[in-house]
Amino acid sequence: MRGKASAKEIVQQASDKIKDMSQSSKQKLKSGKTKLELESKPIKIKNIRKSFDDFTKNKSFEGMSELSIKAQNKLENINKIIKEFEANPKLHNAKGLDILKRRIDAEYPTGLNVGDSGMVVTAMRNKVKNQILKEVPEYGDVMKAYEEAITLEKQIAKELSLGNKTAAGTTLRKLLSVMRNNVNTNFGNTLEMVQKLDPELLPALAGQSLSNITPSGIQRVIGGGQVGATALGYVDPINIIPGLAIQSPRLVGEAALKSGQLQKAISTMPKVIPDTLTYIRPSAPALEEGEKQKELNYLNSLLNK
Repeated sequence: MRGKASAKEIVQQASDKIKDMSQSSKQKLKSGKTKLELESKPIKIKNIRKSFDDFTKNKSFEGMSELSIKAQNKLENINKIIKEFEANPKLHNAKGLDILKRRIDAEYPTGLNVGDSGMVVTAMRNKVKNQILKEVPEYGDVMKAYEEAITLEKQIAKELSLGNKTAAGTTLRKLLSVMRNNVNTNFGNTLEMVQKLDPELLPALAGQSLSNITPSGIQRVIGGGQVGATALGYVDPINIIPGLAIQSPRLVGEAALKSGQLQKAISTMPKVIPDTLTYIRPSAPALEEGEKQKELNYLNSLLNK
């Protein structure tokens, strides 16, 4: 709010948090797989080949494939990966099958229009995953937690425009949108994403949104009109000052800050009253237990007011 931290620091904090979230998800996945001891659990290699052959057969008729040339090339790449897997007996276990799934995942085409090539990769990837689940049912719990975390990470990154190719200004505008008056309607989802990413971003965003001395939007126009009316002698300057003050984001922010600090200080006072009661009334005679409690209740009621 006072300009001691730049807006870029807020964007950097958000970017760092999304990276931490990604790293944490990967670490938990790795740890979960290690506990399963996948390398000690053999799998039936013939089932993988059968899944691939059945899929290829279902996508053709009378020797003609219904897939596009790109999708057929993608299918052939997957076939080569499976052959590589088949040729290495050391990979014929659940861990090897997990590696195979990730190798197929890596074949997923980039860009927005993936066509039937994306369908081919997804279908074969899921067939391999289902085979792992048959061999090691516990694998499903580990992958479910990871996939939920990755889905949330992607949602946050998309909602807040967090990414290497995204301009910092775009990200900052998305972040600052949670401070608008209609945040609970149009921008409620953005607020939820920020809270899930890092609740500590909210105070920084509040300060940034209250950093300007002069108001913005329609309030700037209204304030300018009031100043103009005062200069022309239509409005008494004494009457306009309070109105201008409450239109200043910075002044409102400073007032809110001081109010919060005062409330925090007051909230700690009742804790010390029992120990200082005798000093508050040094000349008073010793109080009975019931009278002392009444005194405490009275003082607490004053503080609450």
